[in-house]
Amino acid sequence: MTNKIVLLACFFICTFTYSKAQKIHAEPSDFKQLFSRPLIVELLEEDPKIIAHFEKNAKKHPNGLEDYKSFIALYNENIKMAVGKFWTANKDIEYRTTSDIHTLVKKKNTTYSVLYYSESAEQFVDYATNKNIVVPMLNYTRMEHHNGKVDYSIFLPISFLTPHDDYIETDLIFGVQFIQRNIEYMIEKNVKMSASAYAKTFGVTCTLLQNKTLFLDNKLMTNNASIEEIKNNYKYKFTFAEAKKINEVVENADQEAAYLVSLPYEKHTASPGSASSILCIRLVIDPKDGNILSNMGTAISESKTNIFLTQDFATCDTCK
Repeated sequence: MTNKIVLLACFFICTFTYSKAQKIHAEPSDFKQLFSRPLIVELLEEDPKIIAHFEKNAKKHPNGLEDYKSFIALYNENIKMAVGKFWTANKDIEYRTTSDIHTLVKKKNTTYSVLYYSESAEQFVDYATNKNIVVPMLNYTRMEHHNGKVDYSIFLPISFLTPHDDYIETDLIFGVQFIQRNIEYMIEKNVKMSASAYAKTFGVTCTLLQNKTLFLDNKLMTNNASIEEIKNNYKYKFTFAEAKKINEVVENADQEAAYLVSLPYEKHTASPGSASSILCIRLVIDPKDGNILSNMGTAISESKTNIFLTQDFATCDTCK
């Protein structure tokens, strides 16, 4: 989601909750209970200790404080937008701060479901920038399972690596829609299925792409792939656009559009003792409902997540 919040994990333990992986601890039948409860959506708040840290280290991290405050403001604004427009699983929705949620957890509240932000407990290497990063996550759980056996969690797309939080709107809308589609599928099929397993399940339904225009970030064209390479391997309509336009397409649930995300699904260590990287699966998403239209490239290392590969688009030709 952002380079900004990632910086915090490199210096000290911050107040954001840390999660270990995308996991499902709830049984399919448990989610009906989560849906029946009022939902609390977490709003992040500034931590005085983190602010003091950035003020103390202003020379070393001149943009740290500004980036930290900016991320929190952008996250809160856009999680309210994403939930308000696209969350339908719970009828009653409240927005409360992290402190409010921690108070309810301490009181062992069993009344609410909660949707909250966290970061992966483990750091990974971004070989493009040679920085350590953590992966942002969204979690949906019964309040009493907060920070314990969380009912459901999902990694957010790797577009958090782009500067200025260009895709925070799209990332959060994707997460909000994906959680609901994944859970609906589990309930329908009566099977537990993590976000990564659900993503890998769908890749043969992309005939709908013939009626849609795939929106691609125009920055990803630079020195990575030519238009001819994509034309030769992707037979449907596509266009390159600025981040602002892609965010608008997703937020407006454009029925004639599709968009591409790279979803982290597991860590990869090349050899014992070496740094871990993240493997991603490319997903073509329908902004209308968040359904997966195609998956492409199920073994793309984190260092290549912003590169279009010929075989990615060729995959679409194999679907039914």
